[in-house]
Amino acid sequence: MSKIVFENDELLVVAMFDGGTRRRTMDQIEEILPHVQDDDEVFPLAINTLNKLKQISEAEYLSLELESYRQEPEESV
Repeated sequence: MSKIVFENDELLVVAMFDGGTRRRTMDQIEEILPHVQDDDEVFPLAINTLNKLKQISEAEYLSLELESYRQEPEESV
């Protein structure tokens, strides 16, 4: 079995929806799918990310380097 490699955009999605576990992160990505199904860029990105998450173990998930992909919340003015 080959190693699953996440692209930068996919790691951004994982970091954005990181629920602390692989399963919770997958659940959170699945929750947004109906809201982005008409977006020709975001929907395939979310699906690809979800499919890759399904192929890795919890240990592999926890070893993903997500810190540099985390976004700071925008401050309200």
